[in-house]
Amino acid sequence: MNKIMEQTHEIELDLETTPEPKTKGTRRLTHEQRKLALLQATEPFHKMTFSEQCEMAGFSRQAGYNALKNENFQEYVEEILDTRNRQFMSTVYARLQDIIENSRSEKNVLDGIKVYLTMTGKYKETSEVTHKIDQTPESQSERERRIIEMEKELLGEPDDE
Repeated sequence: MNKIMEQTHEIELDLETTPEPKTKGTRRLTHEQRKLALLQATEPFHKMTFSEQCEMAGFSRQAGYNALKNENFQEYVEEILDTRNRQFMSTVYARLQDIIENSRSEKNVLDGIKVYLTMTGKYKETSEVTHKIDQTPESQSERERRIIEMEKELLGEPDDE
């Protein structure tokens, strides 16, 4: 446990102030359950054994397994991950904006614009496929005649001519 704590010492994680639950169901979680959810959702703590996570959160391994089965617990882990993802995306957008506004390379600026438009759904790669048919439309009787010819050819029947 000390080895893992040394490895994760650089990561600042305050287990006493867990993120505020957003839904009625996740607000019912105990403080220990919220701590375990935070450990499950935070790198590099999710690399710890489950027993070590339970110990850090303050309850037994069996209580931890019971928490994992709880839908509110799972929803709270998703809330944490969604919040972190939104925070990361704001960083990505800020960096992308910096590239677009300040890059000295025209290619980087254009690539940045393309990435931004793709991320926002305003740009999609498309390719146009066209096929030109040079035949004039055939009549119903011509189609029927061709079908009969193909049937005879497939069945190996001789022509009537």
